[in-house]
Amino acid sequence: MIEKPLLSVITSISLEHTEYLGETYEAIAGENAGIIKEGCKVVLSRQQQSVIDVVSGVCCEKGVELIVAGDDVERISQTAHGQVVKRGGQIFDFPLLGAHQLQNLSTVLAVTDVLRNYGYNISDTALKEGIAAVRWPGRFELLNENPLFFLDGGHNHQCAETVAKTLSEICGDKKILLLIGALKDKDVKGIVAPVAPLVKRAVTVTPPSPRAMDGQEMAELLKSEFDIDAEYCDDIKLGVKKILSIASDDDIICAYGSLYSVADIRSCFGKYR
Repeated sequence: MIEKPLLSVITSISLEHTEYLGETYEAIAGENAGIIKEGCKVVLSRQQQSVIDVVSGVCCEKGVELIVAGDDVERISQTAHGQVVKRGGQIFDFPLLGAHQLQNLSTVLAVTDVLRNYGYNISDTALKEGIAAVRWPGRFELLNENPLFFLDGGHNHQCAETVAKTLSEICGDKKILLLIGALKDKDVKGIVAPVAPLVKRAVTVTPPSPRAMDGQEMAELLKSEFDIDAEYCDDIKLGVKKILSIASDDDIICAYGSLYSVADIRSCFGKYR
């Protein structure tokens, strides 16, 4: 336990691990607020007001300052390789994709502001270089071009919504090919539903976990519940090979549904770290 942190940071709250953290955003926010200690400052990602209210209440109880990160990062452009964004008079090359990552960057920059106010020497050059160098394997990661192949470890409804939104930002109205596997103890329909309208064809796999939903069952669910043409591969690497074989060079592939599949999928493209 850190008795007296300099700064506590709470990012966006999602309905994850509800059996341990609680079944509402407010309950989970209360658990997250357990990191707040007297004498520190708190940076909170901007999100729904009820979460802000919970964290603000804990900050008031402990007499600490709360800084809610602003919506102050603006996208200038976005390609499959990343975004160019600005905050005030500063422009950053930002390799992570999606509008949700702008809020994450706002949070990082709010943290930087606090640290600078504490007297830490963080130059604009160091900040730009650090942001340009950021990598997040398995978070809307581009693994291949011609066809574009994106990988995301999203495994709940909120993550699936961000996957769908980011695909729409990059692909427009173009339909995608989907590679998917999930754990059976997750909200599988909730994982699929946001992305389903964007899909023209799917290949399903079984993640390497005893908690995994069988890929054949996933294929049947896609067909019966979402009217998606889906076929099952009994090995993740064969699934990657299959989805690539049915794609043309100008197609877009997205693999998501479970963090357990990320390492095997990345290894198909020579990425091991």
